[in-house]
Amino acid sequence: DIGVTGVQTCALPISTRAWQEGQVYHEHYHLTPNWDGQEPQFAQVWLNLYDASIPGGPSLSVTDATGESLGTGARLGEVKLRPRTPVANTPGPAILARFSRSIALLDSVRADDVNPDTMRVTLQWEDLQPVQTPYTVFVHVVDPTGKVVAQNDSPPRFGAYPTTAWEPLDTVSDSHDISLAGVPPGTYRVLVGLYLPTTGIRLTAHPAAGEVVVDDGLEILTLMRTKFGFSAG
Repeated sequence: DIGVTGVQTCALPISTRAWQEGQVYHEHYHLTPNWDGQEPQFAQVWLNLYDASIPGGPSLSVTDATGESLGTGARLGEVKLRPRTPVANTPGPAILARFSRSIALLDSVRADDVNPDTMRVTLQWEDLQPVQTPYTVFVHVVDPTGKVVAQNDSPPRFGAYPTTAWEPLDTVSDSHDISLAGVPPGTYRVLVGLYLPTTGIRLTAHPAAGEVVVDDGLEILTLMRTKFGFSAG
């Protein structure tokens, strides 16, 4: 997670009191992100104006070209933050499967219990080549007949770091919470894959060493559900 990545507060070289209607004033700002993450991440860039003569002065309200309120700040865009310290070049987890030969799922899948009815599955992806499409990740719990009984479908990191932002050799940790409320006791399989959200078409899964694939979903875990909770491995 990212908090404040960089802040620049300064007085404008030309006082706003001297601004004239219809004139355009150009300003340039240089920000140094205060971020020590070990993985690349997106951060949003915002701009607001406030009255510096008033301690803690309120920010000015912002409207768009049609006059619709945007709150007290304007979102300028996004920047990609990269690890400040290069990751050591040591062997990482093996590849479990490649999806359409552009994205790899690494052998570091973890399942944790958030509570007795919620399982958090943490995946680690590796980008093998540039991806031009914002894919959605699916994590499905299926019963012995193949019926989906629980699921989480969402972009990597809930959309905070889409596949279109990945670069070759990026490794991306990605967690998905799955509600098991209402899932009866029994044995289930957990399948993972990616698909194009506009069409639902899944990326072809190419398992590395005989892992089970069902409809381009890679089987990553076996889930044991009891009336007291669950275990997965």
